[in-house]
Amino acid sequence: KAKTTPEQYPLSLNALLTGCNQKSNRHPVLNLDDGDVIMSVDRLRMMGVVAEVQGGGRVPRYRHYANEWLGVERADLSIMTELLLRGSQTEGELRTRVARMDEIADLETLRKHLEHLQSRG
Repeated sequence: KAKTTPEQYPLSLNALLTGCNQKSNRHPVLNLDDGDVIMSVDRLRMMGVVAEVQGGGRVPRYRHYANEWLGVERADLSIMTELLLRGSQTEGELRTRVARMDEIADLETLRKHLEHLQSRG
């Protein structure tokens, strides 16, 4: 959401729940409740992946530090995000979907990113 809807980011717990349970173009489709999301956010906070940030409103909001925590480039994180959200896909589908977040010039560039991610395990 930080890349695709930055005006809504950082996210409240309710926005996280809505995003997690989105039904279109997801594999697997999730049906989480408030407790599931709170537990996950707490675990991610303890690991240093997520932090509560102060906005101007009454509701706590959360942002991720996945790039830093994983030690990956922005495009690598976008690729991982698409694979986690939508499962297996062709290189062409993946490149098109990643372009919503980060431009990947061509399939050869995508392959280099994929090879880099695979080499890291």
